[in-house]
Amino acid sequence: MPEITAFVIPEACRTAAAVAAAGSTIPVSLNLSAEQILDRDFMRVLTSALLEYGVPIGQLALEVPEHALIGNASAIGVLHDASRLGVRIIVDDFWASTSELLGQLPPLYAVKVDVSHGSGSARAEQELRRVVVAAREATVDVIAKRVETEADRAFAASLGCELMQGNEFSRPVTAEEFVAMRDGVQVSPPTGGAVQDSPSTWDIDRRH
Repeated sequence: MPEITAFVIPEACRTAAAVAAAGSTIPVSLNLSAEQILDRDFMRVLTSALLEYGVPIGQLALEVPEHALIGNASAIGVLHDASRLGVRIIVDDFWASTSELLGQLPPLYAVKVDVSHGSGSARAEQELRRVVVAAREATVDVIAKRVETEADRAFAASLGCELMQGNEFSRPVTAEEFVAMRDGVQVSPPTGGAVQDSPSTWDIDRRH
C-alpha cells in the first residue's frame, strides 16, 4: 500500500472519532481512487483504524468517483465490505450513472454533482437536471459541489439540491476549525490566495 494511503486512512478515522467526540454527527469524508480501494491491504487497514479509534457507525464516509465504479465489480465489492463496517458511501462526480449501476452499489449516503457541469449551454444544464432526477428517483441525497458564488447556490437550489458544498459557505477547514464554527466561533478567512489542503483537512458536507 502506498505510504500516503496508509497514512490518510488512520488519520481520517482519528479525525472522524474526534469530531464525533465533540458532538457532531456529520461524517468525515475521505476521497479515494479506485486504485486505493483495490489495494490488497485496504480493508485490513480500514478495519484496523476503525477499531483503533472507535469510530462510531456512520461517522466516516468513503467518497469514490463514479468513473472508478462503472464496470468495476471489484471496487463495488469493496464498497459493500466497507458499508457492512458502518462506513457511509458517497459517489463523487455523479454524471453518467444508470439505474443498473445504482442497483449494484450498497446503500448510498449521497451522490455529488458538480454544478459547473450545468453551465455553458442549455443542453448541459438539461443533462445535469436529468442526473439529479435519476438520483432522487433512487431515493439518494444529492450534494451540489463547487458552489462558489451566490449564483451557483441559486442554481443548485433550482436543481432541487438541499445539500451544498463550496466556498460560498466556507473555505476548506481543519476538523478543529469545523468544531469551532459549529460552536459559533469565527474562523479567519484565508490570506494570500487559495488555502492549501493539509493531511488534517477533510471534506465536511454541510447540511442546509
